[in-house]
Amino acid sequence: MSASGIFEAVSEKLSRRFNFEYGQARAWGSFGYALVALLAGFLFPINPQLNFWVGSLFGVLLLLELVFWTPKQEKEADLADEEDSEEQTPKIKDMLGLLKIRDLWLIIIFIMFTNTFYTVFDQQMFPEFYTRLFATAELGQHMYGILNSVQVFCEALMMSLVPILMKKIGVRNALLLGVTVMFVRIGACGLFHNPVAISCIKMLHSIEVPLFSLPIFRYFTLHFDTKLSATLYMIGFQVASQVGQFLLSTPLGTLRDKVGYSNTFHVIALTVLIAGIYAFFVLKKDDQDVYGDPFIRS
Repeated sequence: MSASGIFEAVSEKLSRRFNFEYGQARAWGSFGYALVALLAGFLFPINPQLNFWVGSLFGVLLLLELVFWTPKQEKEADLADEEDSEEQTPKIKDMLGLLKIRDLWLIIIFIMFTNTFYTVFDQQMFPEFYTRLFATAELGQHMYGILNSVQVFCEALMMSLVPILMKKIGVRNALLLGVTVMFVRIGACGLFHNPVAISCIKMLHSIEVPLFSLPIFRYFTLHFDTKLSATLYMIGFQVASQVGQFLLSTPLGTLRDKVGYSNTFHVIALTVLIAGIYAFFVLKKDDQDVYGDPFIRS
Protein backbone atom coordinates (compact mmCIF):
# COMPACT_ATOMS: atom_id res chain seq x y z
CA MET A 1 0.00 0.00 0.00
CA SER A 2 2.87 2.38 0.70
CA ALA A 3 3.88 2.16 -2.97
CA SER A 4 0.40 2.92 -4.31
CA GLY A 5 0.95 6.66 -4.09
CA ILE A 6 4.13 6.39 -6.14
CA PHE A 7 2.37 4.33 -8.81
CA GLU A 8 -0.43 6.90 -9.00
CA ALA A 9 2.00 9.81 -9.20
CA VAL A 10 4.01 8.14 -11.96
CA SER A 11 0.84 7.23 -13.85
CA GLU A 12 -0.39 10.82 -13.70
CA LYS A 13 2.96 12.09 -14.95
CA LEU A 14 2.91 9.59 -17.81
CA SER A 15 -0.64 10.63 -18.70
CA ARG A 16 0.57 14.16 -19.34
CA ARG A 17 3.68 12.96 -21.14
CA PHE A 18 1.84 10.63 -23.52
CA ASN A 19 -1.43 12.56 -23.72
CA PHE A 20 -3.92 10.09 -22.26
CA GLU A 21 -6.59 10.61 -19.59
CA TYR A 22 -5.26 9.68 -16.16
CA GLY A 23 -8.70 9.02 -14.68
CA GLN A 24 -9.61 6.54 -17.39
CA ALA A 25 -6.28 4.76 -16.96
CA ARG A 26 -6.76 4.78 -13.18
CA ALA A 27 -10.12 3.10 -13.70
CA TRP A 28 -8.30 -0.09 -14.67
CA GLY A 29 -6.68 -0.05 -11.23
CA SER A 30 -10.08 -0.01 -9.56
CA PHE A 31 -11.32 -2.68 -11.95
CA GLY A 32 -8.35 -4.89 -11.12
CA TYR A 33 -8.93 -4.33 -7.41
CA ALA A 34 -12.53 -5.46 -7.81
CA LEU A 35 -11.49 -8.64 -9.64
CA VAL A 36 -8.85 -9.47 -7.04
CA ALA A 37 -11.33 -8.82 -4.24
CA LEU A 38 -13.69 -11.36 -5.81
CA LEU A 39 -10.84 -13.83 -6.27
CA ALA A 40 -9.77 -13.39 -2.65
CA GLY A 41 -13.34 -14.04 -1.56
CA PHE A 42 -13.32 -17.40 -3.33
CA LEU A 43 -9.84 -18.38 -2.13
CA PHE A 44 -10.32 -17.46 1.53
CA PRO A 45 -12.77 -20.29 2.39
CA ILE A 46 -10.47 -22.81 0.71
CA ASN A 47 -7.30 -21.68 2.45
CA PRO A 48 -6.61 -18.12 3.68
CA GLN A 49 -2.90 -18.53 2.94
CA LEU A 50 -3.68 -18.85 -0.77
CA ASN A 51 -4.37 -15.11 -0.85
CA PHE A 52 -0.83 -14.40 0.33
CA TRP A 53 0.67 -16.69 -2.30
CA VAL A 54 -1.48 -15.27 -5.10
CA GLY A 55 -0.70 -11.72 -3.98
CA SER A 56 3.02 -12.50 -4.01
CA LEU A 57 2.69 -14.03 -7.47
CA PHE A 58 1.02 -10.90 -8.82
CA GLY A 59 3.77 -8.81 -7.24
CA VAL A 60 6.47 -10.85 -8.97
CA LEU A 61 4.66 -10.59 -12.30
CA LEU A 62 4.44 -6.81 -11.90
CA LEU A 63 8.15 -6.60 -11.10
CA LEU A 64 9.05 -8.66 -14.17
CA GLU A 65 6.82 -6.49 -16.36
CA LEU A 66 8.43 -3.28 -15.08
CA VAL A 67 11.96 -4.62 -15.49
CA PHE A 68 11.75 -6.34 -18.87
CA TRP A 69 9.03 -4.55 -20.84
CA THR A 70 9.30 -0.99 -22.10
CA PRO A 71 6.68 0.25 -24.58
CA LYS A 72 7.96 1.57 -27.90
CA GLN A 73 6.50 5.03 -27.27
CA GLU A 74 8.35 5.26 -23.97
CA LYS A 75 11.67 4.34 -25.57
CA GLU A 76 11.20 6.99 -28.24
CA ALA A 77 10.23 9.58 -25.64
CA ASP A 78 13.28 8.74 -23.52
CA LEU A 79 15.57 9.29 -26.49
CA ALA A 80 13.89 12.59 -27.34
CA ASP A 81 14.16 13.84 -23.76
CA GLU A 82 17.80 12.96 -23.14
CA GLU A 83 19.03 16.43 -24.07
CA ASP A 84 16.86 18.38 -21.64
CA SER A 85 16.41 15.72 -18.94
CA GLU A 86 18.50 17.69 -16.46
CA GLU A 87 16.25 20.72 -16.84
CA GLN A 88 13.09 18.66 -16.32
CA THR A 89 14.31 16.74 -13.28
CA PRO A 90 13.66 18.65 -10.04
CA LYS A 91 16.54 19.00 -7.63
CA ILE A 92 16.40 18.20 -3.91
CA LYS A 93 16.54 21.92 -3.20
CA ASP A 94 13.39 22.39 -5.28
CA MET A 95 11.59 19.62 -3.41
CA LEU A 96 12.53 20.98 0.01
CA GLY A 97 11.48 24.42 -1.15
CA LEU A 98 7.92 23.14 -1.49
CA LEU A 99 7.60 23.16 2.29
CA LYS A 100 7.92 26.94 2.21
CA ILE A 101 4.94 27.37 -0.10
CA ARG A 102 1.95 28.73 1.80
CA ASP A 103 -0.59 27.43 -0.71
CA LEU A 104 0.66 23.87 -0.24
CA TRP A 105 0.06 24.05 3.51
CA LEU A 106 -3.45 25.35 2.87
CA ILE A 107 -4.10 22.25 0.76
CA ILE A 108 -2.57 19.97 3.40
CA ILE A 109 -4.93 21.39 6.03
CA PHE A 110 -7.86 20.83 3.69
CA ILE A 111 -6.85 17.22 3.00
CA MET A 112 -6.23 16.38 6.65
CA PHE A 113 -9.72 17.50 7.65
CA THR A 114 -11.49 15.85 4.73
CA ASN A 115 -9.77 12.83 3.23
CA THR A 116 -8.11 11.83 6.51
CA PHE A 117 -11.34 11.87 8.50
CA TYR A 118 -13.12 10.10 5.67
CA THR A 119 -10.46 7.36 5.47
CA VAL A 120 -10.64 6.68 9.21
CA PHE A 121 -14.42 6.51 8.90
CA ASP A 122 -14.46 4.25 5.84
CA GLN A 123 -11.62 1.87 6.68
CA GLN A 124 -11.62 1.65 10.46
CA MET A 125 -15.22 2.25 11.50
CA PHE A 126 -17.64 1.49 8.69
CA PRO A 127 -16.85 -2.25 8.20
CA GLU A 128 -17.62 -3.12 11.83
CA PHE A 129 -20.60 -0.75 11.88
CA TYR A 130 -22.01 -2.45 8.78
CA THR A 131 -21.52 -6.03 9.96
CA ARG A 132 -23.34 -5.24 13.21
CA LEU A 133 -26.49 -4.48 11.23
CA PHE A 134 -26.94 -8.19 10.49
CA ALA A 135 -28.05 -11.09 12.65
CA THR A 136 -24.59 -12.67 12.74
CA ALA A 137 -21.09 -11.37 12.19
CA GLU A 138 -20.48 -14.03 9.52
CA LEU A 139 -23.48 -12.90 7.50
CA GLY A 140 -22.45 -9.27 7.90
CA GLN A 141 -18.91 -9.96 6.71
CA HIS A 142 -20.23 -11.93 3.74
CA MET A 143 -22.60 -9.15 2.72
CA TYR A 144 -19.91 -6.52 3.21
CA GLY A 145 -17.59 -8.43 0.88
CA ILE A 146 -20.24 -8.53 -1.83
CA LEU A 147 -21.13 -4.86 -1.34
CA ASN A 148 -17.49 -3.82 -1.43
CA SER A 149 -16.90 -5.69 -4.69
CA VAL A 150 -19.94 -4.09 -6.35
CA GLN A 151 -18.87 -0.68 -5.09
CA VAL A 152 -15.36 -1.04 -6.53
CA PHE A 153 -16.72 -2.01 -9.94
CA CYS A 154 -18.87 1.14 -9.88
CA GLU A 155 -15.84 3.12 -8.75
CA ALA A 156 -13.93 1.91 -11.81
CA LEU A 157 -16.78 3.13 -14.01
CA MET A 158 -16.84 6.51 -12.29
CA MET A 159 -13.08 6.87 -12.72
CA SER A 160 -13.79 6.93 -16.45
CA LEU A 161 -16.70 9.35 -16.20
CA VAL A 162 -15.41 11.89 -13.69
CA PRO A 163 -12.77 13.33 -16.09
CA ILE A 164 -15.62 14.11 -18.49
CA LEU A 165 -17.59 15.77 -15.68
CA MET A 166 -14.51 17.67 -14.55
CA LYS A 167 -14.09 19.15 -18.02
CA LYS A 168 -17.66 20.43 -17.79
CA ILE A 169 -17.68 21.93 -14.28
CA GLY A 170 -13.98 22.57 -13.64
CA VAL A 171 -11.35 21.26 -11.25
CA ARG A 172 -12.28 23.37 -8.23
CA ASN A 173 -16.00 22.65 -8.51
CA ALA A 174 -15.37 18.92 -8.96
CA LEU A 175 -13.26 18.87 -5.81
CA LEU A 176 -15.93 20.74 -3.84
CA LEU A 177 -18.54 18.33 -5.17
CA GLY A 178 -16.41 15.43 -3.93
CA VAL A 179 -16.31 16.94 -0.44
CA THR A 180 -20.09 17.36 -0.56
CA VAL A 181 -20.58 13.68 -1.41
CA MET A 182 -18.15 12.82 1.38
CA PHE A 183 -20.20 14.84 3.88
CA VAL A 184 -23.50 13.32 2.73
CA ARG A 185 -22.25 9.75 2.96
CA ILE A 186 -20.77 10.09 6.45
CA GLY A 187 -23.73 12.03 7.81
CA ALA A 188 -26.30 9.67 6.29
CA CYS A 189 -24.61 6.66 7.90
CA GLY A 190 -25.29 8.30 11.26
CA LEU A 191 -28.98 8.69 10.47
CA PHE A 192 -29.93 5.24 9.18
CA HIS A 193 -29.56 1.79 10.71
CA ASN A 194 -31.17 -0.30 7.99
CA PRO A 195 -28.83 -2.61 6.04
CA VAL A 196 -30.48 -1.77 2.72
CA ALA A 197 -30.27 1.99 3.30
CA ILE A 198 -26.67 1.80 4.52
CA SER A 199 -25.74 -0.36 1.52
CA CYS A 200 -27.14 2.28 -0.83
CA ILE A 201 -25.26 5.00 1.05
CA LYS A 202 -22.06 2.96 0.81
CA MET A 203 -22.32 3.16 -2.97
CA LEU A 204 -21.64 6.89 -2.72
CA HIS A 205 -18.05 5.85 -2.05
CA SER A 206 -17.75 4.91 -5.72
CA ILE A 207 -18.56 8.53 -6.58
CA GLU A 208 -16.58 10.20 -3.81
CA VAL A 209 -13.21 8.56 -4.51
CA PRO A 210 -12.96 9.67 -8.17
CA LEU A 211 -14.43 13.09 -7.36
CA PHE A 212 -11.74 13.71 -4.77
CA SER A 213 -8.62 11.91 -6.01
CA LEU A 214 -8.74 12.99 -9.66
CA PRO A 215 -9.44 16.72 -9.11
CA ILE A 216 -6.81 16.99 -6.36
CA PHE A 217 -4.22 15.63 -8.77
CA ARG A 218 -5.31 18.07 -11.46
CA TYR A 219 -5.31 20.91 -8.94
CA PHE A 220 -1.62 20.29 -8.24
CA THR A 221 -0.69 20.20 -11.94
CA LEU A 222 -2.78 23.31 -12.58
CA HIS A 223 -1.55 25.65 -9.86
CA PHE A 224 1.99 24.34 -9.27
CA ASP A 225 5.03 23.56 -11.40
CA THR A 226 4.34 20.28 -13.21
CA LYS A 227 7.96 19.17 -12.70
CA LEU A 228 7.12 18.82 -9.02
CA SER A 229 3.62 17.37 -9.40
CA ALA A 230 4.62 13.90 -8.17
CA THR A 231 6.37 15.35 -5.12
CA LEU A 232 3.44 17.66 -4.45
CA TYR A 233 1.03 14.75 -4.58
CA MET A 234 3.16 12.63 -2.26
CA ILE A 235 3.59 15.43 0.29
CA GLY A 236 0.30 17.22 -0.07
CA PHE A 237 -1.96 14.20 -0.37
CA GLN A 238 -0.36 10.87 0.53
CA VAL A 239 1.89 11.94 3.41
CA ALA A 240 -0.67 14.38 4.78
CA SER A 241 -3.35 11.68 4.71
CA GLN A 242 -1.15 9.06 6.37
CA VAL A 243 0.07 11.40 9.10
CA GLY A 244 -3.49 12.53 9.67
CA GLN A 245 -4.69 8.95 10.05
CA PHE A 246 -1.94 8.26 12.56
CA LEU A 247 -2.90 11.30 14.63
CA LEU A 248 -6.68 10.93 14.41
CA SER A 249 -7.30 7.18 14.61
CA THR A 250 -6.96 6.94 18.38
CA PRO A 251 -9.00 10.07 19.29
CA LEU A 252 -11.80 9.11 16.92
CA GLY A 253 -11.75 5.53 18.20
CA THR A 254 -12.03 6.81 21.76
CA LEU A 255 -14.89 9.07 20.75
CA ARG A 256 -16.70 6.13 19.14
CA ASP A 257 -16.33 4.06 22.32
CA LYS A 258 -17.84 6.85 24.41
CA VAL A 259 -20.69 8.17 22.25
CA GLY A 260 -21.30 5.37 19.71
CA TYR A 261 -21.10 5.13 15.95
CA SER A 262 -23.92 7.50 14.99
CA ASN A 263 -22.70 10.44 17.05
CA THR A 264 -19.12 9.87 15.93
CA PHE A 265 -20.24 9.88 12.30
CA HIS A 266 -22.04 13.17 12.90
CA VAL A 267 -18.88 14.69 14.38
CA ILE A 268 -16.82 13.52 11.40
CA ALA A 269 -19.44 14.78 8.95
CA LEU A 270 -19.50 18.18 10.65
CA THR A 271 -15.71 18.36 10.46
CA VAL A 272 -15.80 17.57 6.74
CA LEU A 273 -18.51 20.20 6.23
CA ILE A 274 -16.41 22.87 7.95
CA ALA A 275 -13.39 21.82 5.88
CA GLY A 276 -15.52 22.11 2.74
CA ILE A 277 -16.52 25.66 3.66
CA TYR A 278 -12.86 26.41 4.32
CA ALA A 279 -11.99 24.98 0.89
CA PHE A 280 -14.62 27.15 -0.79
CA PHE A 281 -12.65 30.22 0.25
CA VAL A 282 -9.14 28.76 0.00
CA LEU A 283 -9.12 26.72 -3.21
CA LYS A 284 -8.08 28.75 -6.22
CA LYS A 285 -10.25 29.08 -9.27
CA ASP A 286 -9.15 27.26 -12.39
CA ASP A 287 -7.99 30.45 -14.10
CA GLN A 288 -6.23 31.86 -11.03
CA ASP A 289 -2.45 31.56 -10.48
CA VAL A 290 -1.91 28.98 -13.22
CA TYR A 291 1.73 27.87 -12.93
CA GLY A 292 1.28 24.42 -14.47
CA ASP A 293 -0.85 22.96 -17.25
CA PRO A 294 -3.80 25.28 -18.02
CA PHE A 295 -7.27 23.80 -17.67
CA ILE A 296 -9.80 24.48 -20.40
CA ARG A 297 -13.43 23.50 -19.96
CA SER A 298 -15.11 21.76 -22.85
